[in-house]
Amino acid sequence: VHGDITDGKSLISQQNGIEVEPINMFLCSVCYSLMDIDRDHFYKVLHLEENQQKIKSFCTDSQIKILLVSKSALTDGNSSVEVIFRTEITPSDTISHSIAFVKRNVFHMPDKKKNGKDHQEISTQFQVINLGYYGSDYSPFELTHNYVQNCFVPIFSNYKSVMENTKQGGTQDSSKSFNTLQKKLAELNLALIQCQQNIEVPEIILQIEPEVKEKVAAAKIAGKKATTEDFGDSLNSSTFIQALVQCVLKWTQDITALIKYPEKFELASTLQEVNFWLSYERALNHIDQQIKQPEVELTLEILKNRKKFSYVMAFENDMQFKPALMNCISNNSFMKEFPINDLLAAGTMQEVSTALSLIFNHMKKVISLESYSTGRLLTFLEAISRDLNTQLLKILTGFKLMQIPYKEFQNIIQECSQIFKKWDNDYQSFKYSMRNHGKKLGNPNFEHQLLNDRLKKLLEFRTQHEKLREVIESILMKESGPSSSAKDAMFLTTHDIQDAYTLFYNIDVLDLSKEGDNAIASAIKNYNFKIDSVENQITNKLKDKLGSTNNANDMLRILSKFNALFFRPHIKGAIQEYQVQLLKTVKKDIQQLREKFLRHYDMTDTAKLSKTRDIPPTAGKVIWANQIKRKLKVYMAVSY
Repeated sequence: VHGDITDGKSLISQQNGIEVEPINMFLCSVCYSLMDIDRDHFYKVLHLEENQQKIKSFCTDSQIKILLVSKSALTDGNSSVEVIFRTEITPSDTISHSIAFVKRNVFHMPDKKKNGKDHQEISTQFQVINLGYYGSDYSPFELTHNYVQNCFVPIFSNYKSVMENTKQGGTQDSSKSFNTLQKKLAELNLALIQCQQNIEVPEIILQIEPEVKEKVAAAKIAGKKATTEDFGDSLNSSTFIQALVQCVLKWTQDITALIKYPEKFELASTLQEVNFWLSYERALNHIDQQIKQPEVELTLEILKNRKKFSYVMAFENDMQFKPALMNCISNNSFMKEFPINDLLAAGTMQEVSTALSLIFNHMKKVISLESYSTGRLLTFLEAISRDLNTQLLKILTGFKLMQIPYKEFQNIIQECSQIFKKWDNDYQSFKYSMRNHGKKLGNPNFEHQLLNDRLKKLLEFRTQHEKLREVIESILMKESGPSSSAKDAMFLTTHDIQDAYTLFYNIDVLDLSKEGDNAIASAIKNYNFKIDSVENQITNKLKDKLGSTNNANDMLRILSKFNALFFRPHIKGAIQEYQVQLLKTVKKDIQQLREKFLRHYDMTDTAKLSKTRDIPPTAGKVIWANQIKRKLKVYMAVSY
C-alpha cells in the first residue's frame, strides 16, 4: 500500500545513523487500530521530516518521556482530519483523539542485528494509553479514575495475592509499605470520584446602578459614607428611580431562584448531596456579603426615600433569604462531617459494615434537624443505598462468583447477607426514632435490595446444583469402594451436569439491569433443559434396573443406593410406582417381623439353635433382638 512513498521516507528514518522505521511501523499498527483514520494519510504525515525528527528525539532524548499522537477535525469546513505529533501535552489535545506512547524507565532502541534472548520487542519498550477525547467526551478525572479503579488497583491486589501465595512478600516492613501504597491508591480513587461529583451552585452577582456605584466610590475616596443627599436632582428623575427599581427587582428574582434551587436539584449520590450543601452555603454567603455592601444599602435607602416600599419589602422580607441561609448552615452542620468517604473507600465487606455503622450513627443528628425535610431525607437514604450497592458490586466483581469453590461462594454471600441485615436493623431503628419525633418516612426504594435478591437467587441455584453434584459423586464413590460388589451406578457421571453449569461462566451474574435479568433467566432455562436431559437418562436407567430385579431385596438394594437422588422431583416421580410396589412388600415383611417379635425368643427356632451352641439365654435374646432391629432399619429406609 505504501510502496510509492517508502523509498523516499526511509532516508529520513535513518538520518544520523538512527533506525526509527521499526518505531514508525509500531506507531502505525497501534494508531490504525485505535484511531478511525485513513491509513495512507496517516503514513504520509508520519513520515514528514518534522514528525520524524520528533520521533527520533523521543527515542534518543532521555528527558523526553512521552510521544503524543492526536487526531482532530480541520476547521476549514472539509471532512479531512489533522494528525499532530507532540512530545508534550498541550491544551489543544483535550479536543482531539489522543494516544500517548510512554517510554519505560529503561529504554533501548531496537537493534535488528540482535537476535534471540537479547532482542527487545518494540511493544515491550512502550506503555500505550488511549486518552480518547478526554476534554469533550469525558473529564481527566473520569479518565484517570477509570485507569486507577479498573487497572492499577486490581494489578496491585493480584500482585499482593501472588506474593503472599508464593511467600515472596519480603519482610514485614515491605508488606507494611505495600499496604500503605494500596491505601493511598484507594484514597486517590476516592479523590477522583469526589472531583467528578462536585456540585457547583451558580453564584449570583448583584448588578449595581452605575450612578450609585460612582457616588459610593467617590465617597469612599473622600473618606465618608455616601447618602441620599449626594444624588441631588437625580432623586427627582423618574428614569433614575425606575433604573433602581429594575435593579432591585432583578436582585429579588435572582435570589428567589437561588433560594428555590434545592427543590430543583436531583441528587444521584450521597457525595453529590454533601457537596451540594457546601456549595450552596458558599453561594448564599456570597449573596449575604453583597447585600451588606454600601451600594445595596444605599439603593434601598433611595427607594424608601421615594416611597417605593413595596419593592424594598419584597427584597428584604418576602423572599425569606435569612431563613434560607440559616437552614443551609443548619443542614451543613449535618453534612460537613458525613462519613460517606469510609463507604466509598471500603475494599472489603468488613470495611463496608464498619462504614454503615458510622453512617447510621451520624444519621441520628438529622432526627432533630427541622430544616432537612423528610422527603429529602428519604431521597438521601436511597442515595446511600445506591452507593452501598455500587461499592458491594465493586468488591464482588473481584470474585468470579459462579466459578469460585462453593464454600468460598457461601462465605461471600453470607458476608453480604450480614451487611444487608445490618442495614435493615439500623434503618428500622432509625425509622423508629424518627417516628418518636413526629416524623414519618415514606416507602423507600433501596437499590441494594436488587443485589440482595440476585445474590439469594444465585445462592439457591448454586446450592441445588452443588447438592446434585455431591449426591452423584457420593454414589459413585460408594460404588467404586471395595465393599461394593454390584456396579449399579456405572451410568452416572457429573460431566453433563458440569457442562450445563458452564453456561453461567460467560454472563455477568451481577448485572442488575433488565438485560442482566434476561441473561440470568435464559441461562437458568438452558441449564434446566440440560439437567432435565440428565435426569431423564437417570430415571430411564433406574427403571431398567428396577424392572429387571427378581425380588424385593434387589429392588430394596437399588432404591437404597439411589435414595439420595430422590430430592429431585422428576426422579422421585418417575420411580414412584416401584416404591409403592416395594412398600407393599416391606409392609408385609414388617408385619411378619412384628409377629415374630411377639412370639417371644423362647418360642423361636433361634432359641433352640442357641441352646445347642451353648449360647446363654440372655445373650441369645440380645442377638435375636438386634437382628430384628437391623432388619427393621433396612425396611424403614425404603419409606424415606
